[in-house]
Amino acid sequence: MVEDSLKKLIRKLPDICGPEQPFSLLHGDPWLENLLYDGKRLVMVDCSIYYGNREMDLSTVDLFCPVSDYFFDAYHECYPIDPGYKERINLWRINQWLGHITLDAKYLPKLMNAINAYI
Repeated sequence: MVEDSLKKLIRKLPDICGPEQPFSLLHGDPWLENLLYDGKRLVMVDCSIYYGNREMDLSTVDLFCPVSDYFFDAYHECYPIDPGYKERINLWRINQWLGHITLDAKYLPKLMNAINAYI
């Protein structure tokens, strides 16, 4: 079931990924527990660095706990977020859910909901 759904999704990717953009250097897992702030500096830990669509990292920041809109507003001010990002957020989260189901099957419904939203 997952494999067939993923194959359908892969065929649709060129039409649903949003505007083409240059690859960015990504943290790979920038959720709140991996972002440390002392009031002056932001330090990122537990990096799994790669190049890709920056929306991938943006979609992970608040994957498990809410992040203030100030974060996204400040990010957008420095590097404008492309229109339609909110409609693509779960597309980019599929990568995270694929990894998480290897740790715990409880994430399978989240994975399937995200996939089914786009196929």
